[in-house]
Amino acid sequence: MFKITRSEANRNLILLALALVPIVLLFSILATALVCSEYWSLRRERRPSSSSDSSSASTKRSESSDSDADMYMKGVELMEHV
Repeated sequence: MFKITRSEANRNLILLALALVPIVLLFSILATALVCSEYWSLRRERRPSSSSDSSSASTKRSESSDSDADMYMKGVELMEHV
C-alpha cells in the first residue's frame, strides 16, 4: 500500500490551494463586476433627466418594454407547446 507522508500531504494541500484560490478570486471579481454593473444601470434608469430628454427617453423606454414583453410572451407560448 501507498503511505503518504506528512510532507507529501502538505504539498498536496498547497497544490490544492494554489488551484482553488485563483478560481475563487476570479469568481469573486466577476460577481462584484456584475453587481456593480446592475447597480449603475439601475441608477442610470432612475436618474432624472432634463425635460427635453425625458419625453424621448420615456417613449424609448415604453417601446423597449413593449418589445421585451412581446419577446417574453413568445417564449412562454413556445414553452407551453413543449
